[in-house]
Amino acid sequence: MKKIATGIIAAVLMITAINVKAQEQTHPENDATNVPTNTIAVPDHENMYVCETDEPVKMTRSAAVGICNRKGDGWRLPTVAEMNIFYAYYLYLQLTENSYWTQDRDMSKLKFFTYSFKNGKAKLAKSDASCLVRCVWEKPVTENKN
Repeated sequence: MKKIATGIIAAVLMITAINVKAQEQTHPENDATNVPTNTIAVPDHENMYVCETDEPVKMTRSAAVGICNRKGDGWRLPTVAEMNIFYAYYLYLQLTENSYWTQDRDMSKLKFFTYSFKNGKAKLAKSDASCLVRCVWEKPVTENKN
């Protein structure tokens, strides 16, 4: 019985160590740059993070901008170019096959671009359309002053 208990304790300690290591890898240099919690690092883009989940409801574009702004400094809607990058990782980033707001707009048509992970394409929508929101955060770039 004592061997079983010792084995269980060892397994729990090993799992805890693995989880701590995984969290460190998810947010490298976390203490130095204050990477927000509840984010997912975008693979191959060490400065870019996305919220772990969509906002709970679809909303208009102005509401989407407001949601990202209220998260704090560095938070914003992603660009269409960034969404193209996310498309390669949309399952990993836990994005759905719905349309999401981007920060890009077509000035000539006074419409905004949305991005669908169903087909990996951007399309134009009026600002009062209802789309999902997934805010992004970029780690500030610090210059080496050596």
